[in-house]
Amino acid sequence: MKTIYDLTLIVPLYNEQENVLTFLKELRTIDIRPNLSVLLINDGSTDQTWNKITSIKKSDFNFKVEAISFSRNFGKESALAAGLTHCQNTAAIIIDGDRQHPLSLIPTMINTYENGDYEIINATKRSRGKESWLSKLQSDFFYASLKTLSGQNLKNHSDFKLLSPFAINSWKKLGESNLFFRGNIGWLGLRSKNIYFEVQERTSGNTKFNLTEKVSLSLTSITSFSTIPLKITTLLGVIFFIFAFLLSAEALITIFTGNAEKGFPTVIFLILITGSCILTSLGIIEEYLS
Repeated sequence: MKTIYDLTLIVPLYNEQENVLTFLKELRTIDIRPNLSVLLINDGSTDQTWNKITSIKKSDFNFKVEAISFSRNFGKESALAAGLTHCQNTAAIIIDGDRQHPLSLIPTMINTYENGDYEIINATKRSRGKESWLSKLQSDFFYASLKTLSGQNLKNHSDFKLLSPFAINSWKKLGESNLFFRGNIGWLGLRSKNIYFEVQERTSGNTKFNLTEKVSLSLTSITSFSTIPLKITTLLGVIFFIFAFLLSAEALITIFTGNAEKGFPTVIFLILITGSCILTSLGIIEEYLS
């Protein structure tokens, strides 16, 4: 049986001026046994989030509150990386500051970790809550593509996780520059346990995760965990070579039957052969890179 003595709650925040103080006040009502530190990470907010954080008095809460502020918006993945880098020999729980992750689940996460042989406790969504059909379609397509290309099934997973000190140190050793937190943690292959929760409705503010950020994260995650996109060029080279062979055979037939335009079959043959050789060569280079 493992015991958590010190726990850091890592909370990324971007334009959450309406939620940050309410989040801390609600956390104060939760019975959390380990020594608790809350690390608030202001990801370059353009509203009053940082002013709200700096107004916090230590005497207002029965836990330690620390804060990091970025010079600009670097994105949630960078905020999580900063939080985990800050942790020194403590367990950590990643949780969103928009209050859609239920704080009441934290004691269950701690108990599950302490009573089992796990390094990671994943809080997994039972459903995606009240999302538009378009957003759900985008998410389903992304997770299906990721599973097909990389073998990782992260559907309904979230960043809401408990990580042991060993898991945090293992993540630090990865040294990844293109970050996809959920994928990086899953790729470690450490023993994990899923517990499930219902996504809570936002009480204020709107989601800051727009389509551009979703596409960017999707590209990062797929290229970080799969070499299949690199192999597409090799496949195209093979396809071009087959076409070159078939069309070259047709060109030779037209030459021997006397129906060919002068010089035209030769041009087609050279273009197709050259194209297939270039694509195949690129495919070989990409195999070495992958």
